[in-house]
Amino acid sequence: FNAGLFTTLVLQTAILSFFVTMAITLQVGYGFSPIRAALVLLPFQLTAVASSLLSARVSKRLGRSVLQLGAVLLALGVIGIMTTLTLVGTTLRGLELLPALFLGGLGFGLTTAPLQSIILSKVNPRFAGSASGSLSTMQQ
Repeated sequence: FNAGLFTTLVLQTAILSFFVTMAITLQVGYGFSPIRAALVLLPFQLTAVASSLLSARVSKRLGRSVLQLGAVLLALGVIGIMTTLTLVGTTLRGLELLPALFLGGLGFGLTTAPLQSIILSKVNPRFAGSASGSLSTMQQ
């Protein structure tokens, strides 16, 4: 349970702060409007929603290994974003980021949705309220 809380804290902190930084970078560094920056990053969020909805089926097949799969896809997506920004330089239009955003969103959805169930699965029902409250706190 404690390892799961720590994992949630690290995952949420890293990814959410990464996308705040990305939004600012797109606006200040590349001159995108706030709407354009949001539209560029939208594929990540849409893919994350779709993959989180599918994660229950994937979890049934892979068990806890779905977390490793999701983490690897998420890491590859973030590395892809960083690589794309480095290679494209100041001529970024936004479309170049699509493959990496889709990959990262897929990984994020496959990680976050089952992570909650896996963390809470071993908690004594007597402590379920406190455990879910602690998990929610770590997510926020």
